[in-house]
Amino acid sequence: MVERLAEIYEHVDPALCYNMNEARAEAIAERIAAAPPEQMGPLRFQYANELLNAGRTEDAIAELESLLSDIGVANTGPIPDQVRAIYEILAVAYMRLGEQENCVLNHSSDSCLFPIQGSGVHQLPRGSRGAIQIYDRLLATRPDDLQSRYLLNLAHMTLGQYPDSVPGEYLIPLHEMEGHAGAAFPRFLDVATSAGVDVRGLSGGCCVDDFDGDGMIDIFATAYGVGEQAHFFHNAGDGSFEDRTEAAGLLGIVGGLNALHADFDNDGRPDILILRGGWLGMGGERPCSLLRNLGNGAFEDVTFAAGILSERPTQTASWADFDGDGWLDLFIGNESRRDRNGVLAQDYPCELYRNNGDGTFTDVAPSLGLDLREFVKGVVWGDVDGDGWPDLYVSVLGGENRLFRNLPADNGATGGVESNAESGAAGSNAESGAASGAAGSALSAFGRRFEEVGKLAGVTEPFFSFPTWFFDYDNDSDLDLFVSGYDLRRLGRVGEDYGAELLGLESPGERPRLYRNRGDGTFEDVSESVGLDDVVYSMGSNFGDIDTDGYLDIYVGTGAPDFRSIVPNKMYRNEGGKFFADVTLPGGFGHVQKGHGIAFADVDNDGDQDVYAVMGGAYQGDVFQNALFQNPGFDHAWVTLVLEGTKSNRSAIGASVSVHTRDADGAEHMFHRIVCTGGSFGSSSLQLEVGLGDSSQIESVDVVWPYPSHARETFGKLEIGNRYRLREGSGQATRMAYEPIPLGSQTGGGHEHHHSD
Repeated sequence: MVERLAEIYEHVDPALCYNMNEARAEAIAERIAAAPPEQMGPLRFQYANELLNAGRTEDAIAELESLLSDIGVANTGPIPDQVRAIYEILAVAYMRLGEQENCVLNHSSDSCLFPIQGSGVHQLPRGSRGAIQIYDRLLATRPDDLQSRYLLNLAHMTLGQYPDSVPGEYLIPLHEMEGHAGAAFPRFLDVATSAGVDVRGLSGGCCVDDFDGDGMIDIFATAYGVGEQAHFFHNAGDGSFEDRTEAAGLLGIVGGLNALHADFDNDGRPDILILRGGWLGMGGERPCSLLRNLGNGAFEDVTFAAGILSERPTQTASWADFDGDGWLDLFIGNESRRDRNGVLAQDYPCELYRNNGDGTFTDVAPSLGLDLREFVKGVVWGDVDGDGWPDLYVSVLGGENRLFRNLPADNGATGGVESNAESGAAGSNAESGAASGAAGSALSAFGRRFEEVGKLAGVTEPFFSFPTWFFDYDNDSDLDLFVSGYDLRRLGRVGEDYGAELLGLESPGERPRLYRNRGDGTFEDVSESVGLDDVVYSMGSNFGDIDTDGYLDIYVGTGAPDFRSIVPNKMYRNEGGKFFADVTLPGGFGHVQKGHGIAFADVDNDGDQDVYAVMGGAYQGDVFQNALFQNPGFDHAWVTLVLEGTKSNRSAIGASVSVHTRDADGAEHMFHRIVCTGGSFGSSSLQLEVGLGDSSQIESVDVVWPYPSHARETFGKLEIGNRYRLREGSGQATRMAYEPIPLGSQTGGGHEHHHSD
């Protein structure tokens, strides 16, 4: 795989890769040298854009200012409409210069956290000062330019001049920015620098779990850029992480916009899948990487041997045992494109790799009608109808989303699944998989089929959608569905939409959907009624219980590539399953750099969930440090559960868990969880970190294991504030060692650090 990746990146065509901006700038420079006078202006504007995207910000500023001078535009006074676009890019180039000099090269724990304060205030002011001068001129001619108005407020904030220096007619009051924060909420500190996990790069994915078997959460992170190295960070147990990428055997494993993990070979060690080529069309014909965990923090790329080598552009996939044979299968959502007439222009069908149980996989998507040819941006499995079989939801960007119910095959076969599971032997599973080449044999081998019910269930929107997941947000034991928006029509107006939100104005952008499961095969859109109808441009996002109250919260990363997209990522706190309150600003989550892979996990072993976020954009120069938000702790009960399948898949992915508790007044409570890594962009820990609110004792933990057993098992005598292993069929909960770790926040906020890429 290392050789294959090196070959791909050596011969990649910049014309097919919008993020190879340095090479694209050089190509435009060659065209400028030979261009006639009438073509010079547009070419020079393109050249400056590519320089900005490449990270050569000062060169971009010089080119834009030279272009304006040559056109004969005065550097003061009103801005003519015909050059307004040039000034908009020049202004954001100055903004980016300020970010590079203050937030990237002189990084602190407050850098780029909205509202900008403390050590996040820029010490080198020339970037923001230059931007302010231009935004004042842009607003003088168009005072209704909401995007420039928002960015003007932000520029003043970076210099510590907000609100006093913002002209009154352009001021966006801070109390409006605080939105629906409600009651006081504690601040989560970004401790990535002091913990040693603030790797700097472009957008990417992350997997957060115990990969080396020492009982502590490790971090695996990828990045999108050409040849960007993946990193494995070992949790040292003393508040720091060690970069063990080389020792893990990962040198040369590069690229990847997303990653997810699961134990595909049932050996008790979580493996990792890296996804590549997303957004790049024909330029994204790059293989995924399946990294088999060898133990002790070492990995081996087994993509070729496993039979899943497929060079199709993607950044989304999901693991589940769809056929109930005890082995995890893999669905990969690829990115096909259609022209304006709806004709298929780039054909990259989706894949469903059935696990043969011997370390190999067979693509059975065509035989099951799952070789979907759409621009797929999110996929997730979940049992929406409670029959024990994982169903599949597919988020399509610019089309109707799909929900595929997992049903018995038409011939009524249950497919020898149980016999394979009973034997538990890899050989029997492999034999059933080997027969799955043709449609008929595939059905007889595993006895399942899929029926598309998206319209019937009422879950086809939003039309421009991206990340998605199943979760039980209201603790009623039914899986609900979240699908976030990503409006391609307005990627250059993200700041405008956020400015409108801050001022309580309507925005035309696409909104997310929260679908509540009615329990009858249909869903109700409750987005507006629960406060999740803000316009967001989310890529990386995920869910977890940040305040350990037993209800699942949402963190959304904004990811539009345009440099004017300087808007905060958002944290929504679930208020008892009835409403989501925006706690972004008081909680310290409002990172204005672009948010991608998001994972929730108890990184410091204290019982509550921390949040790891891969930051950085898509363009070559849009790099930033990753963040690790440490949970300050809440006065709530908790229990951590590590499930181990025996008949079912070893990761227990798909297991349904209900924790029955009582509080001090004797009132009973029930908290429901599903074993999974969360959303479709970022991979959270597979151990269940369950907040229990005001509970004072655990009555029981009920587990419904995935097929083939689909057995209900009750575990008792668990104590609050401890960690337990629940092994399928044992009936006993085994207490596990669980010592808190003094994570990097002990050094205090604002610690400066100059980190290498």
